[in-house]
Amino acid sequence: MTSYRNSARTSKTTPSPSSTRTVGQIVASGLALARVTAVGAESYAARLTAQAKVFTKTHSDLQDGINRILLALREVLKRIKGTEVEKLLKATGAL
Repeated sequence: MTSYRNSARTSKTTPSPSSTRTVGQIVASGLALARVTAVGAESYAARLTAQAKVFTKTHSDLQDGINRILLALREVLKRIKGTEVEKLLKATGAL
């Protein structure tokens, strides 16, 4: 990867001559000279994106517990909602 030398005066970093830099740039105007070693699917950004897409969901006991609590809460709220709707319908004379 890249090894940087810090400049105490400017607080900027400059890469050592033998390092590899992985950068992405957006340029509005100007002139630059660079040696490009990888673009597209071979670039560092593309490899990183491909690794991120291989996400697998892990099993968690904590998540299972939270899901059980939420399911129980949903059932309680369903019953409360049903009771309240029934009371409203009786109050309005619809039942």
